[in-house]
Amino acid sequence: MVSPTVSNDDYLRFGALQRAGIWRLSSREMSRLADEVKGCGLPNPFDAWVGLSSQFDNYPKGLFDWAKKEGVDLADAEATLRKMAQEFDEKNLPKPPEGAGMVLLD
Repeated sequence: MVSPTVSNDDYLRFGALQRAGIWRLSSREMSRLADEVKGCGLPNPFDAWVGLSSQFDNYPKGLFDWAKKEGVDLADAEATLRKMAQEFDEKNLPKPPEGAGMVLLD
């Protein structure tokens, strides 16, 4: 399971930022960091994840806060996408019916 927009290098980069404690930065500080990276002739480090992170408020800070809270290592592509998909399904799939007379088949 891999994202078409996020390369393995992007996962490793985000994992390194996560281990360095980037969630401690404010959104403004993250923006300044991105500007400094771009000023060195490199692409914005947060652009690769924009397509995957629509479920996060205040991207990119929301993504790092979520990963810390959920214990997700952003360097692990499989685990990251699995957790994102699981949470998306929990929010968007209908709940099974409950109550007397309900029989669920295995």
